[in-house]
Amino acid sequence: MQSVSYWRIGYQAIADFTYVIKLQPNDSEAYRDRGIAYSDQGKYTQAIADLNQAIKLQPNDSEAYNSRGNTYGTQGNYTQAISDYTQAIKLQPNHDLAYSNRGNIYRLQGKYSQAFAAYNQALKLNPNIVLAYYNRGIAYADQGNYTEAIADYTQALKLQPNYAEAYYTRGNAYVKQGNYSGAIADFNQALNLNLKNADVYIGRGVAYDNQGNYTQSIADFNQAIKLQPNYALAYYSRGSTYSEQGNYTQAIADFTQAINLKPDDAVTYNNRGNVYYKQDNYTQAIADFTQAIKLNPNYAGAYNNRGNAYLEQSNYTQADR
Repeated sequence: MQSVSYWRIGYQAIADFTYVIKLQPNDSEAYRDRGIAYSDQGKYTQAIADLNQAIKLQPNDSEAYNSRGNTYGTQGNYTQAISDYTQAIKLQPNHDLAYSNRGNIYRLQGKYSQAFAAYNQALKLNPNIVLAYYNRGIAYADQGNYTEAIADYTQALKLQPNYAEAYYTRGNAYVKQGNYSGAIADFNQALNLNLKNADVYIGRGVAYDNQGNYTQSIADFNQAIKLQPNYALAYYSRGSTYSEQGNYTQAIADFTQAINLKPDDAVTYNNRGNVYYKQDNYTQAIADFTQAIKLNPNYAGAYNNRGNAYLEQSNYTQADR
């Protein structure tokens, strides 16, 4: 088992496992651990080949099934991932991580009942699995249950106080609840822990916007754009703040850039249409509302906005449609 303690080192680990396999061609653990190392490097074909060989040599290795499930899950092959986690649990009924991992796949599939059952079982077996709390929190947030989500993120942070991603996701949940001060505190903590990505700045920018602190909000959106210049959401968010400030020229520019980057977003067309409407540019507003409806034929707000624009043009026939 000496190899297991340093399999995450990377290329050197792969070289060492390869040498072990050369010396001991039937060493199932060496194949398994090399497969895990390949998976960590994003070399999924090699990873699965090695994990297949590990299972062939040792069909009762629950860790090989769990690891292959992780690789399949990363590839988006959810059916095979579930199958492997289930086999790992069959071989080792107390395999807490296999339950937790299976919960992740069920969540990605939108099968929340199964996901919660899997997370709950994992935590019953081991109440200290940080990722099980974190991912169950994401599942709760997906369903709009932000109170339970926050409770799970908080428990994850209790177990791992420097878990930057948990601060970020809890911050998002606080925004949804309207607790903007709590959200900003969490986003600040995520940034302090060096999670300096565009999404954290966008999250904090949205919280500042909701507090009416537009200067700080725009500063955060600027930083997000600096970090990720082609991120449509950053332009959309900044455009929304500019619109609230009454800076319609900048708002239109940002919404236009967001549309250039993500042309299938009905909401951005609708919001740009609203800005044109505020400028009394009803023709362009109608064009944007129409495009929003084309992208999302069930977008009631866009129909309502377009009707109001037609009324401003005294086009009563179209307004009634």
